[in-house]
Amino acid sequence: MMATPTTSPATLTFPLPFASEAAGCLGLATPEAYKHAFASAGFEMVSETDKLAFVAASLAGMLERSAQYAKVHGGAAPPLTLAVVMGPTLRDKMANCLALFRSGHMTAAEIAWVKPLR
Repeated sequence: MMATPTTSPATLTFPLPFASEAAGCLGLATPEAYKHAFASAGFEMVSETDKLAFVAASLAGMLERSAQYAKVHGGAAPPLTLAVVMGPTLRDKMANCLALFRSGHMTAAEIAWVKPLR
C-alpha cells in the first residue's frame, strides 16, 4: 500500500518538470482523487504498482549522468535529452522533483484500469 502524499502547491519547491511556479499546478491531485474519478466513470482498477523507488532512482541517475557530462563538456547539457524541452532549468526541476519524492510530498504509481462492457 502506498502512502498518500501530503502535497499541495504550498509544499512544493519550484520549478518542477510539470510546473515552473505554483500557479501551474492547479490540477494537482492525490492518488485517491484519480481512483475516485476513474471508479465514478465506471472503470475497475486491475492493479496498482508503487513506482516511487524506480522513479527516484531514475531521476538520481539522470542527475548524476548530467553532472558528469557537464563536468567533461564545460557545463553543457547532454544532447537530445529532456534539457531540449525543459531548457536551462532542467537540473533544478529534476532535483526539486527528486527531493519531493524522497520527502513523501509526491509519489509515483502505475494504475491499470479496465472499463467493463455492460
